Amino acid sequence: MLKCKQSVCPLQDAFVLEDEPYCRHQLLKFAGNAPIIVAVGTGLAVPGYTLIVDARAAPDVYAALVNKGCVPMGEADWERARITQGRPAAGTELTPDHNPLEAGLCHAVSLEKGCYIGQETLAKVTNTNGIKQQLWGLQLSCRALPGATITTSAAEGAEVIGRLTSYVNLEQNGHFGLGYLRSRKRGVQVPLEGITVEVDGQPAKVVNVPYVTRQLPKQQTSSSSSSSASIPSSSPTAANADVGIQDRAAAAKQAKAAEKAAQEAAKAERLKAMQARLAAWQATQQQEQQQ
Repeated sequence: MLKCKQSVCPLQDAFVLEDEPYCRHQLLKFAGNAPIIVAVGTGLAVPGYTLIVDARAAPDVYAALVNKGCVPMGEADWERARITQGRPAAGTELTPDHNPLEAGLCHAVSLEKGCYIGQETLAKVTNTNGIKQQLWGLQLSCRALPGATITTSAAEGAEVIGRLTSYVNLEQNGHFGLGYLRSRKRGVQVPLEGITVEVDGQPAKVVNVPYVTRQLPKQQTSSSSSSSASIPSSSPTAANADVGIQDRAAAAKQAKAAEKAAQEAAKAERLKAMQARLAAWQATQQQEQQQ
């Protein structure tokens, strides 16, 4: 993990990802023809890029970046940044007890792409605005252990409303954590930002964190049919109109399916080309090692 002021990787191909949207990626070549996939995004709410490279070439890429002025970050700094930014991690915030919408990953959820486990559940939660708990930042007054109980203040009855999932000591800047808080009460969403809670009996302030997004994903809605369409009509003109509507709907569906198939085919071709380049480079490396 490195912190760089700008794109400084010595690549052999033209870099075209500047000002491109999140997750857009490009296959490039590093010195020695090692393939590198460069993707827009850092995994945090800060600008930057992610590099995916073969493990055998990773040390050379790492050294080249450091020589160009990048600063090694280290796991401790990454964990501090992750928690203060609010990025959920597997095993702490990302568990079977929480869905991606509760974890603040609304920007990473699509209700339209393909079929995946849990898609119907997420669509139902979105349609009913049924999120019952949300991930929030917590400005703590002292050290705390992940798993600590979060309650309302003693004056409000010390009601359990969540638990702490991650903690980091910010030294001079105090203590910070992430935790899930109940966000609905009697079927109504309740405001959480800025309220004071208690973590293991010690006061803490609920704050927003940059990485999370709470705007629920949009779900495409098909145009509803008119009531007359479901009632058999004795008029030939009306019947012909119904047939025309059905034909246009079927044609639109076929066109959409054809467009999707073309996109999938193009994606498969790009992936095949990337795999071929990677295989060629790996074969070259093996030949050099055998000589």
